Amino acid sequence: MTSKENQIIIAERFRGPPQSGNGGRVSGVFANLINSEHSAGVEITVRSGTPLDQPMSTKVNPQGSAIVHHDSTVIADIKPTHLAMNVMQPPSRSVIKRAAPTSYSLLKNLNPRFPTGTGFHPGCFCYGADRTKGLGIFAAPVDDQVAA
Repeated sequence: MTSKENQIIIAERFRGPPQSGNGGRVSGVFANLINSEHSAGVEITVRSGTPLDQPMSTKVNPQGSAIVHHDSTVIADIKPTHLAMNVMQPPSRSVIKRAAPTSYSLLKNLNPRFPTGTGFHPGCFCYGADRTKGLGIFAAPVDDQVAA
């Protein structure tokens, strides 16, 4: 049995931190590289920032794991795993609305790299408050958990 090689490109619109892909988006794309039908989950270990608008090589191994490279840099290791999660009861919508103003994603001038921006990474696909076409997720502390 041989390894299967392909390429993946993460579009710039899915950036997270500057010059890098959003971790959730990237992990979802990487998870799809392996056949996890027989496992309860996929473990992604991101080893380096994910380049945007540049081809990355993927190698899927016969045992079900995969690796992603950009030139000689290892970007991520992917393997099937068993996930055990305890999911907490979410807070009510009214509690979330009261907590929203405390989100770091909505604070002005938080990151000196973006002195006029809103939040730590104003252009992040997930929680960038300065994005008009993003997910608009603004996490904030609520009791003993974080809600978005």
